[in-house]
Amino acid sequence: MKKIILTTAILTTALFAQSIEVKHNCYKPERPVTIKSEVNLNNYNIFVSIYQECMQKFIDKQGEKTQVLLEEVDKREKARASAILEYNTFIDELERANAEAK
Repeated sequence: MKKIILTTAILTTALFAQSIEVKHNCYKPERPVTIKSEVNLNNYNIFVSIYQECMQKFIDKQGEKTQVLLEEVDKREKARASAILEYNTFIDELERANAEAK
């Protein structure tokens, strides 16, 4: 009987990550070629601040979600490794018993 070979969590994570597509919906302001007045400059700076805040929220949220996913992958990988060890131990014992019976 074949033993199950333990693969890395990196592969599991990479395959899982490929199925998730995430993009922010923050509006990136375009810098005016020329700033004609103080009002234009203030408006532009307001849009830059809004963009910065939106991006920071997105980045923080993605970091939180990534941490949750990594913790889940870790739990699943530990359960998987435990099951592999249990199965391999069973196969070893079975092969030993069969060898002794001969």
